[in-house]
Amino acid sequence: MTEVNNPITVIEFAYVIKWLPEHLPVSSAYEVEYLPGQHWWSSQREHTVAWFSELAGPGAYNRKSRGLDAKHGYNHLQCAPALLWIAEALGEEPATTASAASEAAGCKAVASQCAAIRKVIPWTRIEKLLHKVSRCQPASDHSTASSSCEHVVDGFEEVTPAEAAALLGMSRQQVRRLMDAGVLPFRMVGTHHRLRVADLRAFDQAERDRQARAMDEFTALENELGLFE
Repeated sequence: MTEVNNPITVIEFAYVIKWLPEHLPVSSAYEVEYLPGQHWWSSQREHTVAWFSELAGPGAYNRKSRGLDAKHGYNHLQCAPALLWIAEALGEEPATTASAASEAAGCKAVASQCAAIRKVIPWTRIEKLLHKVSRCQPASDHSTASSSCEHVVDGFEEVTPAEAAALLGMSRQQVRRLMDAGVLPFRMVGTHHRLRVADLRAFDQAERDRQARAMDEFTALENELGLFE
């Protein structure tokens, strides 16, 4: 598959995989066998959404590189169950996913396991599956994922702050500031925050309308001052 001129952004990728099945047989079985124990995530879906979302900024590791694309994220993700889940959730052939898991299981080091999976299921294959599943076209401007990905989100009423960040194309810190300021309403489920998708859509549309008005005002000012020819 040829390289696209406008790569898929990590936010676009996170937006799409957020709505894919949470627990799948091959990746789940691999995690139980080769990555046992307690983890901060409840599923590989939550893990990968957070991973790709944070690559848009400094993330938990205060990365110097910002705005990395999804290809970079996939090729640098060092978690074999996550890589298997991505392929499995995007609809890779079960035999291919099982083959990738088998190849990875024969390696001791985590990096070697991930390399084995990517050899069977490279980014070019993931990109093809992604377009097929989501009809997500790489953005040609700075629009957010919600405008460039035609993925169905109806039926998902609430999301976490990390998932909200992926949907809105901003960092979790920005979402939390908006929540603290009362701009984004939320409710508590035990000790966890939940935001309504409907509220996120309303906020996103309001921001688009505000930006459009600001652009119209700027254009009018340019015309008034004779700066635009």
